[in-house]
Amino acid sequence: MISARHAASLFVVCGALWLLLSGQTKPLLLGLGLASVVLTLIVALRMEILDHESHPLALSPKLLRYWVWLGGQVVLSSLAVSLAVVAPRGRIAPATARIPTGERSDIGCTIFANSITLTPGTVSMIVEDSFIEIHSLNGDNIASLHQGEMLRRIPDPGRLS
Repeated sequence: MISARHAASLFVVCGALWLLLSGQTKPLLLGLGLASVVLTLIVALRMEILDHESHPLALSPKLLRYWVWLGGQVVLSSLAVSLAVVAPRGRIAPATARIPTGERSDIGCTIFANSITLTPGTVSMIVEDSFIEIHSLNGDNIASLHQGEMLRRIPDPGRLS
């Protein structure tokens, strides 16, 4: 169900993003930006794609904390991959594994799979029922994913309803 709160939130987020990315403050361009935001809102409402999962208001603080944590993991993984590439032999041992996703919604599984792929040294290959098959440069990444810290930290908007 589409609520006025979701529509207003989408309007504010799109408007702020447009202003941030364009940096324009001339009246004509502000008017055109406003028109594009209103058109985006009309299309989203007409397509009935605006709901708690596609625009989770309650998720914002959790998601921001997760993005900060994930950014740190990306930096650490980048350093580890760089060291593995320049180090003498024996640091790279490609492997695949199936990582359980637990009781996640479709969007929660998508966030998890994308987070795995964003982290250097790992790639999500197949997302099935309650597993994600991954490829990793070494077993350390697989062991880390099996421990489940990333999965525990992921906010799941599908479970908020």
